Amino acid sequence: NMPEKKLRILYVEDDRSLAASLKLGLRRHAIELACAYTCREALQKMRSDVFDFYLIDVRLSDGNGFDLCRDIRETDRTPLIFLTGADGEREQIRGYELGGDAYINKPFTVEGLMAVIHALIRRQQWQSGKGSERVKSGVLTIDLANHQVWHQEEMIALTKTQFEILRLLVTHPGQVVLRDQFNSCIWEHRGVFVDQNTLNVHISNLKKAIREDGSYIETVHNIGYRWLRTVETCRTQK
Repeated sequence: NMPEKKLRILYVEDDRSLAASLKLGLRRHAIELACAYTCREALQKMRSDVFDFYLIDVRLSDGNGFDLCRDIRETDRTPLIFLTGADGEREQIRGYELGGDAYINKPFTVEGLMAVIHALIRRQQWQSGKGSERVKSGVLTIDLANHQVWHQEEMIALTKTQFEILRLLVTHPGQVVLRDQFNSCIWEHRGVFVDQNTLNVHISNLKKAIREDGSYIETVHNIGYRWLRTVETCRTQK
């Protein structure tokens, strides 16, 4: 179901007729669609207004959506959906690595777009309902709001996927997080399903990044993973 709040989306697209068509199609879904036709215009609108989602075409007349995404992600965590006419996996991976939240191939339907938006909204609601924004577990301090992790006093660099896996584990301490839960919470909204081997690789890379010593993440064979350490709310900010 559509949330009560009317959503405001910034659509960055240099094809004005396509932008006008989508704007018309989204009216019945209570979406307020603002349009920008260049990267420069998009950045100006983002600085002067507030949006719930960014919908960005990869190929633009004065640049590309990837560069725009890189600029946005320096300061802005607003959910961002890429649109493209290309169907290459490598391009999609690049988009996710730069901070994109979903990827839709052209041509697309309004219904398909709304399904992705709803999936992203569900993920936001799930994340925002998880209590404190900053928690401590063992020697790790985790800022859930700003996607930052410290090992003692040293900041750790995690990929977007590694952080989402960590978030899912530490917000369910002592519980087995099933493989299907990782898929539904992290990859489903992208239209992606990862197999067990791929999930194992992500978990292994996360363990290396946080310098796992065997006391944090337990593998529950053929079922999922469990966060072993207690998780406490941080009383003071770093």
